[in-house]
Amino acid sequence: MTSRNLLRSRPQPEAQTDVAPWIADLRSRSTKGAVPWRSLLGAFLVLLVLGLTVNSLLLLRLPGLGPVDSHSYVDALDRALDGQAAHSTDTMGPDSASLMRERGIHFPGQLHERRDSGLLDIYAEAHLTSYVHPPSYFFLTAGVVKAVQVFRADADWYVTGRLAGALWAALGGILLVALGLVWGAPVWPATSVAAWVTVLPQPVLNTAFITPGALTLAVSAAVLLGLSLWWQRRISWWALAPFGALTIAIKTNNAVLVPLALGAIVAFAIMGRARWRDSLSAGAAFVGGAAVAFLGWQAWADPVTYNYQNDIFAQPPSLSGLLDALQAPLGFNSASSMIRTMLIHQHALVIWSATIMTLLLIGATLFCLLRCGRHTVGRLAGLVALGTIATAGLLFFAFSLVRTGVVLPPAGRYALPSLAFVAWPLLLLAGHRVVWSTATVGTAVTLTGWLLL
Repeated sequence: MTSRNLLRSRPQPEAQTDVAPWIADLRSRSTKGAVPWRSLLGAFLVLLVLGLTVNSLLLLRLPGLGPVDSHSYVDALDRALDGQAAHSTDTMGPDSASLMRERGIHFPGQLHERRDSGLLDIYAEAHLTSYVHPPSYFFLTAGVVKAVQVFRADADWYVTGRLAGALWAALGGILLVALGLVWGAPVWPATSVAAWVTVLPQPVLNTAFITPGALTLAVSAAVLLGLSLWWQRRISWWALAPFGALTIAIKTNNAVLVPLALGAIVAFAIMGRARWRDSLSAGAAFVGGAAVAFLGWQAWADPVTYNYQNDIFAQPPSLSGLLDALQAPLGFNSASSMIRTMLIHQHALVIWSATIMTLLLIGATLFCLLRCGRHTVGRLAGLVALGTIATAGLLFFAFSLVRTGVVLPPAGRYALPSLAFVAWPLLLLAGHRVVWSTATVGTAVTLTGWLLL
């Protein structure tokens, strides 16, 4: 294997161009943009500070456990700190149960936590559901908690675990920036777009509380970044296998990324006029990586015995459930949007900011579809985004039905893995003054909204 197949951080001299990222010719398969590592590190620090600010604000205003399976996830983190993984027969341990009774739970949309002893007793005695996901997130977060406790032995594990979400938010944000960079977008305008994405309600719901969804944005961006690097010949087709494995290794719901990635590979091949052998090899490597991760996880994990039929959120297959899925991921209904959410209390500024971002994502997709040439990167990004908007909710609908026999709404937070695919056109347009200035203002407005919560 020659060095040409290895990751290159700098473009070849003949590939350097002054054309806008969205009109670059896709067929050349050349390196589009350099990766300025110092600037990327600076952008990561900015995103980390922003994430710590938001998570600290929410920790002060919403100190209780989060609204989505929080008792299960908090207990799983407690077990991970002892080097253990959750199993299907587990109920809450004494430490996590005591924490839940002390802090209470923020039920969907409620500002104040509830500490009803009878209700919390039911949660404490019920079988947990965190075992249906690989323990990767919990062990990674436990590692962060342990690292902090080396320097501050009395650091509260729950508080540290929630603040660690800022690290996962920054990781997701910087991977979005890198996605823009490899296609030629300027680093700081791309950072402004990524920053806005990370402080929106649905991503914050996942990174400000303890949940394996905290790494969903990072996985989404990493997958599309991997496909981009393969197309530009910065990595070989076989290097897509780890990206496929990543989809399953963090959270099983991220499996919707597998068909989305395959659809993107097909779009790359058709619009870039690539040889099908290379594209088929890339698709096989990606699916193979996901399959190995899934089979390995199933071989190690308990059988999934959780009775989804009795889940309070479950719905039988119906036309209404299908219509909810059709609205995801950019539905204006907060229950079906991967940008908005009704599960945490928000100031009106945050809601308006999320609505504007939704419109901007749609506008960027239409711009790339209508204003970019047939074989340009912009047209490809617009097509991938449009296909994702149209199918992400349906893919999870099918995944939920096959896996559990019921439909688990809301589709919005389950469509979150597709966020990077939808944001790709906006990242290509980040260098446009209207885009980066709007993103900068949007980030400031959203941060103000969280401050006023």
